[in-house]
Amino acid sequence: MKIPPETEDLSWTSLDRAAKRERLLAVAAEVFTRDGLEATMAEVAQAAGAGVASVYRVFASKEELLAALLAQRRDQIAAAAESALEHAGDRWTALRGMLETLAEQQSATDFLGEAKHQVADHPDVIEARARMADALERLVAAARDEGRLRPDATAVDLRLLLIATRAARRAEPDHWRRMLALMIDALDRRRGGAPGG
Repeated sequence: MKIPPETEDLSWTSLDRAAKRERLLAVAAEVFTRDGLEATMAEVAQAAGAGVASVYRVFASKEELLAALLAQRRDQIAAAAESALEHAGDRWTALRGMLETLAEQQSATDFLGEAKHQVADHPDVIEARARMADALERLVAAARDEGRLRPDATAVDLRLLLIATRAARRAEPDHWRRMLALMIDALDRRRGGAPGG
């Protein structure tokens, strides 16, 4: 997640509230990726070029900031699934591409796995999870209907695939792509990824 180019060189005070929020989300993702969730709001403020009080006017607490980051990531996944749904004629290829892209992006949001435990009950996170689950379920159903995705596949399988790929990246940083490919192949009916197939 990067600061929008049109606001990157602007001072904090020249930004409107929406731009301040976007900058904080982008900067916080960088800070938490680099320093872990132990990083403070003061460190996020410094990286954003803002005062701590200014940051708290946008996000009332660190938990609110983490919830916004997690909801944003879930909305990005929902948007990726919606985009794959619009792929005419070959939802399997779109689904595979989506999974590869999301797995690639995980290194930049690895802290969210830990953050999820802290803010799972936040209303914004719950709503974003529902939007994500709905989009993924519709994509899975469309890919199953085309016949390439194994018939028992669910949106939960896609989430587990991403979780397993994140774990593989930690255990074997140079080989996680092989893990991803093997797991995607397990969903592909043409490669034996079907019950009894």
